[in-house]
Amino acid sequence: METERARSREKLKYNERATQFEKLNEEERADGPEKLRRDERAMLSEELKEDERATHHRESPRERVMTRKSGPNGDGSDHDEQDEEVDYEGSAFLGQRSAMATVADVAIGAEHIRVGLQVRKKHLVRRHATCERTDVILERARDFEDWVDDQLKELVSKHPAAPWFLRIKGVGESEALGKVLGHIEAFGRFYEPGDPLIPDFVNRDPVIVPMPTGEPDEFVPRPMIWVEGIERLMTPSKLRKYAGLLPGMKREAGKESPFNTELRTMFWRVGTNMIRAKNKYAGFYDSYKLRKTRQLIADGYKILPTPKGRFCPACQMEVVMKKALFCPKCGGKLTKKEEPEGVYWQGHVHMMVMRRMIQLFSDHLWVVWREALGLPIRDPYPIEYLGHTGVILAENMVDR
Repeated sequence: METERARSREKLKYNERATQFEKLNEEERADGPEKLRRDERAMLSEELKEDERATHHRESPRERVMTRKSGPNGDGSDHDEQDEEVDYEGSAFLGQRSAMATVADVAIGAEHIRVGLQVRKKHLVRRHATCERTDVILERARDFEDWVDDQLKELVSKHPAAPWFLRIKGVGESEALGKVLGHIEAFGRFYEPGDPLIPDFVNRDPVIVPMPTGEPDEFVPRPMIWVEGIERLMTPSKLRKYAGLLPGMKREAGKESPFNTELRTMFWRVGTNMIRAKNKYAGFYDSYKLRKTRQLIADGYKILPTPKGRFCPACQMEVVMKKALFCPKCGGKLTKKEEPEGVYWQGHVHMMVMRRMIQLFSDHLWVVWREALGLPIRDPYPIEYLGHTGVILAENMVDR
């Protein structure tokens, strides 16, 4: 309501000045030009331009916080409104989002643009058509993506856990790792002092932060405490859950995803790079896959090759296309690759083992990162609760 009143007063003031300006024009045409009127008209014209710019321009909430002061009677009735400048220089607000989180976000956005242009170009080629603008924009998008990835790699090399993961083949050289770290750092957030979700080991002083009031473009300064993403992830299992690496976690149509889908994608890219690089994590993948296969066979399951195609019930035909979800003939949805009872597809076994390898890497990343920052860590769940005695240490998985 206060915002609407302020806008109405601004509009009324603007209309009054416009009317006065038109009246001066009429007097000048009737009586002839006079220097005094010309000066007054010029001054009013400049005031009108300033009012128009103020009406259409809104400062960022990072630059100004709108606060209301009650009138002299203190009853909250109509009164003059005054904007108070709030200085956030030196506070944690303006620079709280880390450079890693920002650059990783931009890198993912640049990748989406480049992929979209590549898809468009493929469609043009299929239709035997060309588009010069698409080619030019695609080339510039690739250059920009390469530049952003270089910025990301520079930040990765300065990360607290860099002395560990840079010694793992296929990991430190990958831009996917920077996007993993960026998503974890972007998980940080502000809490009000005394919030029970603030970890006990976080003892930062509150900083003044503009917080939304629920009204459009309305913010009020409040003391808040920042908690980093790796600080919020108190256990390795919380990182697994945030990344969607727990068994059975999947998205459902019409529901909000229970995990960070982009983070999971980037973790899987890191895992793929590990297998290609044939590092020690790839060795763990091979040994665990062999052990898992033997266990399934001993339990009476058959391990069969994954079918190449999917079945269309409407057309009663098998569709063999890479990542096909819909029938190219009728457009109907294809059935999932359901496993018969007592059978595991080889692709299913691969995904199970791959997830276990990525879980191991995420656990090691959690431990090394928190140790580098001096944060408390805990024993792995199998050691603490299941009575296991053997543990794979992060320092034993480096290759150089």
